[in-house]
Amino acid sequence: MIALRNSFDRYMRQSEARIMALREVVEKIQRGEPVDVEKALGTGNPKKEADWEEMLKAIERDEAARKAKQEKAKRSEPATPIPEVQVEEKTPTSEAVPKKAKSGSLGNFF
Repeated sequence: MIALRNSFDRYMRQSEARIMALREVVEKIQRGEPVDVEKALGTGNPKKEADWEEMLKAIERDEAARKAKQEKAKRSEPATPIPEVQVEEKTPTSEAVPKKAKSGSLGNFF
């Protein structure tokens, strides 16, 4: 468990460092500053390229897993809930049908 936690912590630190480096390069480009992108991101260095490739694959896996989870959630929910239509029953008016009073009960007294 400790080794797994340490491995995850190391992975998170490396990911944060790569994201920070990428963010700095993008900000410099947006400000119009000259920047050597290949040097900053480690192009030409096989180890750094492998690290970037690993990170991109991890992002793709996470994104695919997230999309699959969202699709599964959408499938489990009904597509569109059908609103229940309430039909009001028309009560016959006293003119159309005379009411029959029950004899012997006080329910019709009032």
